[in-house]
Amino acid sequence: MVAAWAGVATWLLVSVRPPPLPIAALGAAIGVLIGWLQRRSVRAAPDAFASAASALEVRRAFKTNPAGRAAIAASWIGGVLLVLAALAQTGSVPLVFLAGYTSLLFMRDLLSLLPLD
Repeated sequence: MVAAWAGVATWLLVSVRPPPLPIAALGAAIGVLIGWLQRRSVRAAPDAFASAASALEVRRAFKTNPAGRAAIAASWIGGVLLVLAALAQTGSVPLVFLAGYTSLLFMRDLLSLLPLD
């Protein structure tokens, strides 16, 4: 998925006029925050994540510790911030939003690939 998010974000940054660089940067920064919080959550409850067999069980595992709950909240807040930022920009609002959101997803998922130590 990391390659897919990177490809879509890059395509949007090249294709959309004017280029939505500020929104993509905001999305990337939020993605780093969420990825860092998710990594802390996995470190705090490795057994809960290892036994998770579905997306709902992974979400349940995130809810077992403060870092996971913060990651969930940051995902929602980040999405709202990106919508508001896209509405404030010129150009196609949906495409500008997608540039920011795919940048968020790219950075979040990229951090999840790093070893946990």
